[in-house]
Amino acid sequence: MRAKFSTYILLLMSLILMGCKKDITVAFTYSPEHPRAGETVSFVNTSTGGESWLWMFGDNTASSYRSPSHIFTAPGEYVVSVQADAEARYMASQTIIIADTMPVIDIADTLEQMTSVTFKALVFNPNNLTVNYLWQFSDNASIVGTEGNTSTEAQPTVYFLNSSNKETITLTVTVSGQKPLTVTKDVIVLEHDGKALYYSDINRKLMREPIVDNVTSMPYELDDVLTDDAVQMCYAENMLYVLLTSGNVVKIDNGIIAATDITNALSITANEGLLLWATARGIYSSMGALHSTSEDIIAVTTYFNQPAYATASGIYTATNTQLSTLSGKGTIIDAMRSIIIVANGEQMQIVDFKGNTLAEIVIADGTLPYLDRSEGMLYYITGKDIERLPLGMPTRVQIGEPQHIANHDNTITAIAVTE
Repeated sequence: MRAKFSTYILLLMSLILMGCKKDITVAFTYSPEHPRAGETVSFVNTSTGGESWLWMFGDNTASSYRSPSHIFTAPGEYVVSVQADAEARYMASQTIIIADTMPVIDIADTLEQMTSVTFKALVFNPNNLTVNYLWQFSDNASIVGTEGNTSTEAQPTVYFLNSSNKETITLTVTVSGQKPLTVTKDVIVLEHDGKALYYSDINRKLMREPIVDNVTSMPYELDDVLTDDAVQMCYAENMLYVLLTSGNVVKIDNGIIAATDITNALSITANEGLLLWATARGIYSSMGALHSTSEDIIAVTTYFNQPAYATASGIYTATNTQLSTLSGKGTIIDAMRSIIIVANGEQMQIVDFKGNTLAEIVIADGTLPYLDRSEGMLYYITGKDIERLPLGMPTRVQIGEPQHIANHDNTITAIAVTE
């Protein structure tokens, strides 16, 4: 009887213990799959059963949330564990590799030629350790205050000399006590959308040099080639026009040469943004005929925003008032400064309205000067070189010293400055 009772008690205790056993399975996932230092890692508790949780992240930190998030501040391997109901038998662990935090080059994807920009790096450095930088740029880059194409500054200021479909910037960052990290970024450098010097040479090539703060940059060659030698250029109607020896006028829009319906032209200029051209006996614009003469025109210019012209006998306004007995194919009137510029052969003269000679300059034979009215700069050709002469304030002439602007491998035939 006693033996049967003992068996009954043992069976009852076993049933009680079996009824008290918890049905808990501990598991978890995390994202992202390949986390980096400084990046938020989200843990998802996929356990079944369990009421309380203890997470241990392997970096002396813990959490009691069911599905916590965590940031690892340094790269390395971490054993992450989660325990249910404070019982060691209900635990799951995974080893998580935290990769180095790569620096980020903080700059726009598209830049503009000859416009300075400051490069910055986003570096994960929670402990404010010493950081060393090594920036590497192409030969197309000019680093302000530094020779060569590398910089160790944290934030170098750079401008690119020429447009480019791809400029690769390389940055190596070394945080004290850690291995160097190298990243790259590709940017596009657009053509400078502003003032530029254009010129052509005896091979009918067209060159462009951006002008920023009255300083020219490295020239680059346009893809298209002229069909004839260039005689004269001017900027009007938001594009560059080129007079050819054939008398035809072509236009250059976004670097592409296109024909116009202008033929038999002898001279071109711009007035109030419009293109003017002269034939032997008339001056025209896109609005139609503006003036006709009884004497052959050799140059068209403007006088107080009205057409003016030069003939063999002198320079005249649209009302046929003679301003000067000088004459030349390269005739420019700067009414605001009360001066006339006349180029003929190898000589260029600058005179006032009273006929007084202010300057005489030797230029390349047969070439024509170009006046940048907005800046008061007179550009002229001396063979393979381009010079520039400051003319002073808009209402007061003050001729300065010649400035060398550009040189070219071949003889230059025509020049212009775009706005």
